[in-house]
Amino acid sequence: MTTIRELRCSDLLEITHMTMGNMGPLRDFMLFMTKFPEYSLVCVSPGNRIKGFIAGYNTGKGVDRHCEINELRFRDTDIIRMLLKAVEERAEKNPRKVFYVEVDVISDNQKYVELQKEMGYTCLKEYFDIIEGEMVNKTVLRKYLSGGDLHH
Repeated sequence: MTTIRELRCSDLLEITHMTMGNMGPLRDFMLFMTKFPEYSLVCVSPGNRIKGFIAGYNTGKGVDRHCEINELRFRDTDIIRMLLKAVEERAEKNPRKVFYVEVDVISDNQKYVELQKEMGYTCLKEYFDIIEGEMVNKTVLRKYLSGGDLHH
């Protein structure tokens, strides 16, 4: 059975292969792990192998307070469902009231975009970004949490 738990420093070595080519995320993960451990999660298989991870943080004030997913890597769609659901549940329980979860995705990954739409996320906007020197089209997906849609 696969389980979800908070990311640990020792996990950084195992997830390095998922982030090769960009060492920035490792620095970011350490920051997220200390400031927002509730949103820095790994999905672990019975053999204690990491099958996916997610890192996010709270940002905004008032009704614009939300959890922004900064990094999401996974091996299959069940993993992404588990990780996003875990973040949504933790955001709902946040004592500082988080109104929605937001994720940036590369628009070409239609399977991922469609999966998130099935989970209740809606397309907020599309924009261009430069990743590793290349221009890519990105999509921002948002899901309002309980009561969050009453404010927008």
